[in-house]
Amino acid sequence: MSIERFTVLGLLGMGGQANIYLGTCNDSLLAFKCFNKPFKEDFEAALLLGLLEDRVIKPLGISIESSFPGIVTEYVPGSNLRLILNFLAEHELKFPFHAVLYLAQEIIFVLTSIHAQGIIHNDLSPANILLKPDGSLKLCDLGSASITGRTRSFGPAFGKKDYMALELLFDGEPSVSSDYYALGTIIFELLTGQCFIASNPARSVPLLEELQVFSPRLFDWLFRTLAPIQYMRPSPWSFPAIDQTLIIKGSKELLKLISLAPVLIESAGPLEHRVFEFVAFTNAEL
Repeated sequence: MSIERFTVLGLLGMGGQANIYLGTCNDSLLAFKCFNKPFKEDFEAALLLGLLEDRVIKPLGISIESSFPGIVTEYVPGSNLRLILNFLAEHELKFPFHAVLYLAQEIIFVLTSIHAQGIIHNDLSPANILLKPDGSLKLCDLGSASITGRTRSFGPAFGKKDYMALELLFDGEPSVSSDYYALGTIIFELLTGQCFIASNPARSVPLLEELQVFSPRLFDWLFRTLAPIQYMRPSPWSFPAIDQTLIIKGSKELLKLISLAPVLIESAGPLEHRVFEFVAFTNAEL
């Protein structure tokens, strides 16, 4: 390990738990997740370090300044799914169906990988799905994650409520199906342009009538994935098989959207050009 210096260049995004800054270290662009509330950043960093999955954001170090607690990670240029949804809503456009299929398949691949390594994300949402200019994706924000077999409390303060399974909202025990419920809410929003209303599913399901007609198997999987009770949800392996020509078409459609809704670098205010030190992990590519 070594002590390195991070120079803040701008603000990439703001959240309830942390703000994300763009900066440089040794002429490389990096990102810094600065927690704005007391938080165990070493827990998230340890989870990320232990994961063998290229489609999860890579940690590079931990801040050693108590006034700026947080994690230094790789910088992922491009966009995120939240920005794309906002762009489409502003222009009254629909998310391309084949791009939905492509994203669903890619997210399932990543979830399958991290679940096999004993990690449950617990905070899957559009903002945490980063999309690179080449169309590939990376998951980020494992601050609410849990380890299979270990009990950890998740009250309402963790995660984004529109995408959280009921067991998480009511401080229950998370499971693999909790992440798939979140994926179901994301797919629902991609298809309809609206958030799934867990408290009133009878109001949300009619929005999927068109899907039920032209893709009944996907409708059935989505309907069961959004079940309020864990044991009622289907296995991820039951996701309908998709023709790869449709997947390729979907990836091309997504590329266009990423270019239309890029992440904008905003002013970091008083932190602009601020330099702080962090401990770089062994073998971190800086």
